[in-house]
Amino acid sequence: MRSELAGTGVHVSTVYPGLTETSFQEHMLREVDVPDPPRYLRSASAAAVARRIVQAVRWSLRDAYVTPQDFAAATAYPLAPAFADWALRFFWLGAGTRLASPDRAPSVYAPAEAPAADPAEPNSETA
Repeated sequence: MRSELAGTGVHVSTVYPGLTETSFQEHMLREVDVPDPPRYLRSASAAAVARRIVQAVRWSLRDAYVTPQDFAAATAYPLAPAFADWALRFFWLGAGTRLASPDRAPSVYAPAEAPAADPAEPNSETA
């Protein structure tokens, strides 16, 4: 979008709000067991995120990070995605925690079940 609008006077900003203090976790549907964030992870207030959005618009910032942790996370992932995933698991879920175990989540690599054969439909083996 930034390239498409270049030269038109319209500026495009990307805001990285990171972990934000809202009532979302209280009201979200609990279809999946989502652990609460550790207490040592800092979250930004909604007002801080709003101030950063206003600054991004006012100063035509290309990228606007609300906290230093947001900058670190957004920078680390493209450079070292496996390390960023490990760090997220380590600091969010705790050392030694695995994201999914066979009894908690289906594997995307599991072979698909063959559909049941229709007994009314002849096949090459019985014909």
